[in-house]
Amino acid sequence: MDLDRVPKLVPLACLLVILVSPPVRGLTKGVLLVPEVVASPVHPLTGLLPRPQRREVHLSTGDADWYRPRGRAVAPGIVVVHGANPGGKDDARVVGLAVALAREGRQVLVPQLGLREQRLDDADFLRIREAVSFLAGKSQRRVGVLAFSYGAGLALVALAEQPAVQHRTAFVATVGTYFSLFDLLQGATTHTVPYRGRAVTWQPDPAALGLAARQLAAFLGGDEGNALTTAWERGDPAGLGPGPRVVYELLANRDPARFHALAGQLPPRLVTLLNSLSPSQSVGRLEVPVLALHARRDPASPPTESRLLVDALRGKVRTGLSVVGNLSHVSPTASLVRDVSDAFRMAGFAGTALTFQEGWPRF
Repeated sequence: MDLDRVPKLVPLACLLVILVSPPVRGLTKGVLLVPEVVASPVHPLTGLLPRPQRREVHLSTGDADWYRPRGRAVAPGIVVVHGANPGGKDDARVVGLAVALAREGRQVLVPQLGLREQRLDDADFLRIREAVSFLAGKSQRRVGVLAFSYGAGLALVALAEQPAVQHRTAFVATVGTYFSLFDLLQGATTHTVPYRGRAVTWQPDPAALGLAARQLAAFLGGDEGNALTTAWERGDPAGLGPGPRVVYELLANRDPARFHALAGQLPPRLVTLLNSLSPSQSVGRLEVPVLALHARRDPASPPTESRLLVDALRGKVRTGLSVVGNLSHVSPTASLVRDVSDAFRMAGFAGTALTFQEGWPRF
C-alpha cells in the first residue's frame, strides 16, 4: 500500500462513514418520504422503487392491512394508527403513507380501529397493542408507532399501560395528538385551552361541540345518554337527571372561568373514563422516545396539546416537537414547493423517527 496516499484516503473514509451512519440514512429517508405525502411535482420513491405487497390479516382483535417491501424477507416494522376518519385503514392518505414507508424498506401494519366511526373505543387499546406485538414478531425487532389525531392519544395510553408492549416499541411519533380530553372539552365549549397556568385562545372546528355532545352521551349510555341527546338537540335541559344535567351545563357553558368547577361536578364514572382515555394521566409511564408533529392552526386539537405532551416527558425519554403551518390537523394544505421550510421540518420529524430503527450497514 502506498503510504503517501493514506492521508488523502482518511477524509474519504470519514465521509463514507458519515453517509452510511444511521442519522444520515434516517434523515435521507425522511426527506424522500415527504414528497410522497405532500403535494409535489416529483415522487422519487414511486419512480424508483416497486409498489409493496399489501394483504389483509385477521388478528384476534380485528382486521389489519400488512404492507411488505418487495425483495426484503425481514425488515423493520412500523404500526400506523389512523385517526377518526371514516375510511379507517382504507383512507387514501393512510394507504399512500403506508405504501411510501414500505417502499423505504419498512414493514407496515395498519389496524382497523373503532375510531373510524368517530367514537372513542377502549377496545382500540387492545387493537393497537396487538398490532405492535404482531409486527414485532414478524420483523424480529422493535417496531415504531406512527399515530394520527385521536388515534395518537389512544396509542400513547395503550403503550403506557403495558410495559411489555413498550419493550417491543422503538419509538412513538404522533401527528395532531390530544393530551387531555378535558382540554378538548374546554376548547370546544369556551374556545380556550389551558397551557402553563393560563387560558390560550383556540378556534375549534365548528362541528367540535356537536361531536363532544354525542361522545359524552355515548359515554353516559342508556336512558341518561338518550335523555342528554334529546335535551341537547332541543336546547332545553328541563327534565334531565342530575348527571346528564351537569353534562348539559358543561356543554352549554362559554365561560373559561367556570369550566373546571363544572367539570368537577361530572359523574365520577364519566370523569374516570375521560381520564382513562387521556395521555395526560399515563404518559409518565412511557419509556420510549416520543416525537410530536402538530399543525400551527389545528381545528381538531390545539398545538398546546403536543407541547404539554413533550413538557411532561422532557428529561425522562427522548422527545421532540415540530410545529408546522402546512397542515390542517393531519392533512397537508401546501405543496412542497410553496412551503419548503415546513417540508424540511416534516422531513426532520420523519427522519428522526426512522433513525431509531436504522442500524449500521453490514459490508
